[in-house]
Amino acid sequence: MAPNYRYRLLLLLTVTMMLTSGCGGESSTSPSVSQAGPSVIALSDGGRTFTYHVTDRFSVSLDRTRYPVTTLTLTPTGIVGYISNGSINGPEDYPVMFEAVQPGEFLLEARDFRVRIVVEPQ
Repeated sequence: MAPNYRYRLLLLLTVTMMLTSGCGGESSTSPSVSQAGPSVIALSDGGRTFTYHVTDRFSVSLDRTRYPVTTLTLTPTGIVGYISNGSINGPEDYPVMFEAVQPGEFLLEARDFRVRIVVEPQ
């Protein structure tokens, strides 16, 4: 095989492997697959698992009539902290902002809405 063909074949195999392993392609949205967390978690994200790193910030914005902020729970607590100036509509309304403060896992829930959050070290 000529060197030029070998290079092309190697490049094709490398790109194919990257795309099928998830490197360079879009993240899966399967509930069982952890993916980089969005900056705003919305109702359409229910059932998913997201990964953040310590110091990452994210907001939660749900339908306030169906999921009042008062129903929002984090179990266990202490992995993220509430950022008051991220609650631009006040503490009783969405969006609600959090910052990851230590590694760990927790459930963010409001009534029948649930996401799993994994916080990894910086």
